[in-house]
Amino acid sequence: MRFKNPNRKDWKITILVIIGVFLFTVTIGYLGPVQLMELKVRDWMFELRGEQELDHSDIVIIEMSQSADDEIPYKYPWPTYVYAKLIENLNKAGVRAIGIDVVFDQNDIYELKNDSLFAEAVEKHGNVILAGTLAREVRTMDAGIGVEQTRMVLPNNILRQANPNPIGLVNTVTDRDEFIRNYLLYLSGIDDVHYSLALEMLRFLSDDSEFEIERIENQFQFGPYSIPTYQANTMLINYYGGARSFDYIGFEEVIDDQDFETVTEREAFEMNLFDDPEYGILHRGILQDKIVFVGATMPELQDLHPIPMRNEYGNANMPGVEIHAHAMQNILDQNYLTLISGRVHLVLLFFISAIIVLIARSVNLWFGFAVMIVSLILWIAISVYLFTHLQVILFYLSPSMAILFGFGGVISLNYFYEERERRRITNMFSSYVSPKVVDRMIRSDEAFKLGGEDLEITALFSDIVNFSRMAEKIPPPVLIELMNDYLEEMTEIIMQEQGTLDKYIGDAVMAFYGAPAEIRDHAYRACTTAIRMQLALPKIRDRWLKIHRDLPQSAKNLSIRIGINTGRMIVGNIGSKKRFSYTILGDQVNVAARCEAACKKYGVSIVVTGRTAEKAAKDSIGRKPLLFRPLDIIRVKGRDEPVKILECLGFQDELSPEIIECTRLFRLGHHSFEKRKWDEAAGYFRESAKLEHARRKLGVNGYKINPSRLYLERCRLLKIRPPKPDWDGVFEQTAEY
Repeated sequence: MRFKNPNRKDWKITILVIIGVFLFTVTIGYLGPVQLMELKVRDWMFELRGEQELDHSDIVIIEMSQSADDEIPYKYPWPTYVYAKLIENLNKAGVRAIGIDVVFDQNDIYELKNDSLFAEAVEKHGNVILAGTLAREVRTMDAGIGVEQTRMVLPNNILRQANPNPIGLVNTVTDRDEFIRNYLLYLSGIDDVHYSLALEMLRFLSDDSEFEIERIENQFQFGPYSIPTYQANTMLINYYGGARSFDYIGFEEVIDDQDFETVTEREAFEMNLFDDPEYGILHRGILQDKIVFVGATMPELQDLHPIPMRNEYGNANMPGVEIHAHAMQNILDQNYLTLISGRVHLVLLFFISAIIVLIARSVNLWFGFAVMIVSLILWIAISVYLFTHLQVILFYLSPSMAILFGFGGVISLNYFYEERERRRITNMFSSYVSPKVVDRMIRSDEAFKLGGEDLEITALFSDIVNFSRMAEKIPPPVLIELMNDYLEEMTEIIMQEQGTLDKYIGDAVMAFYGAPAEIRDHAYRACTTAIRMQLALPKIRDRWLKIHRDLPQSAKNLSIRIGINTGRMIVGNIGSKKRFSYTILGDQVNVAARCEAACKKYGVSIVVTGRTAEKAAKDSIGRKPLLFRPLDIIRVKGRDEPVKILECLGFQDELSPEIIECTRLFRLGHHSFEKRKWDEAAGYFRESAKLEHARRKLGVNGYKINPSRLYLERCRLLKIRPPKPDWDGVFEQTAEY
């Protein structure tokens, strides 16, 4: 099938199909199962490529294996004097550097002297890189707020004081299937940036006297090494092979000299695997000028991780210590995998979508099917060649889906176009205009266009507090009755203030002001709506109790949270060709929703952004003035730019003296807080906290905190640990205060 009589309208449809295929494949590409399949295809590419040559490598791995545990007269954890023996013997054998993938954060369980011996060896030779890890834990604050914190787990004090080199991170990064395909280059801790074990080994081995570190987009310059980054702080590991690609030597072999007695020597016969003149490691010279990694291969120590490549025995698990070795060898060889950037991928995906749709538009069904199969095979061949020969990684599935959906979509559209077009237009407009108008549009071949315009408007989100708890205790027929009554009241207020009801989302109400009809004072009207909605709650509760006296306490204490934001948003008919609605989109819409959610954190009923408060204050000239108080400067989820938020308490002339005084004291405290006068600010907040109870009349209830108490806690914490001088006052979601 072909498009009949290609004309201007057909080309418009073709363009829409191209865009649709492109957007659909982009969206599908973000789905978890598809991303997992992408990773599995990449693993298959490793298997196709096979192992890479490693004869040139100077890296050797000393494994803490089950055999070592059997030979050492102590069960793991071993006394740390054996590590001192290891360092002494490795340096006798002439190694250049030693990286130990073990975190010695606890003192020796046998004898503290062992740690001293270990520390002396570390200090004496100065070529040991010890390991640390950045651990994440949740700390519960006094106010009951759980805050995620990070802390660096470091070697014990004795080792740290003796160690002349920085600690190397041994944290790992896993994909959604728990495979390790990326290597963590660094992590930012509380006070410093910590680099990985491989990087610290490279720093030690570098002859660069001025070791400069620079982080730029898609590139990490670590001294003389230029490393392409996969994410902000990781690189893709180009595995040379499966587990045991590098040379392995047993831990017990290196420490087994004439001064150390193994279990076999104690129970059977004498053998010194390290310094025997005939067969010892020392005299064979196999460690001369080598770079050594020390780490566990015992399954009990749980440091085995799945990787994309299997070894000759079919094992896909690799010890963590060898993962560090592969990453370090990649950097030494400058042997990297290159993943095409997201921008290049999108351009390529759009190009493929366009070519496929244009071809499908011009051919018949069977020829199109044949071209589709050939295109898929060609894309797979190109992907395999780029990976195996140039080590370039493409996104495999999205372009393949673009080929499939492009041909399938166009062929289906060709076949069903006439009838589906008639049904589409009829179904789309029958709810909006009369049937006669729909018939005229079909006869004139007019097409409805999706889209909108960019306007500055104000968005409002409201939500019932503890609605789920209330809903589960009220019979469904009664719940529907109550919700209809509530939504009717709220909608009426929105309409009276010239707002546009966007939608109901369960118990939530979404509205906006300033479109479709222009309203200059849209911020003021949105705030007025929020205040009126709060004032209407007592009347609604009274109505409910007159009809249903056995309502649960959550219904008797009906309260709502409201978030408001003013900014530039996309307004118009949004949706698909089959179904659309007049609504708003954009980053500023999300900010309004975040403001509604922020009510719970600060214990308030109405949260507005700084832009809304500023415009509403201007719009209130000659009308009822509004009262606001600052709450915070936050960086909401999904946005880099901080947002100033305030509480809207109501019309200033209608508020009680207690609320006015509470607001005044809070503002003074907030001013002192901004100047970092913690004690002075705490004094004001302590006084304002005594008056917070007056806000119950504004519909604030059901919260365990209020702004005054929240800032009292912040003052206490910031006095103990003051922020950095360049702190801009912005509070992140992961901050501990």
